[in-house]
Amino acid sequence: MRSKPLASGGGTSDSVSMDPRVDMLDKRMDRIDAKLDGMDGRLRGIELTLAKMPTVNGLWGMIATVLGIALAIAGLTFMVAEWVKG
Repeated sequence: MRSKPLASGGGTSDSVSMDPRVDMLDKRMDRIDAKLDGMDGRLRGIELTLAKMPTVNGLWGMIATVLGIALAIAGLTFMVAEWVKG
């Protein structure tokens, strides 16, 4: 909602005609502050959720661990099979 530009001159800084506009802006700023506070809370929640998620390096580390364990089990299986075979 765009209002008409203010007429220059003809008033002082404490002019009564500015009061309704200042009040309107004050109310709008209060609503904006409330919205920003709500967004801040949601962003903190997202930040905490992301902090709990593994990073790319963490995922590669998990993959390497699983592969290492799988290879170790396979190696032990073949060693036991060779030992049993005699």
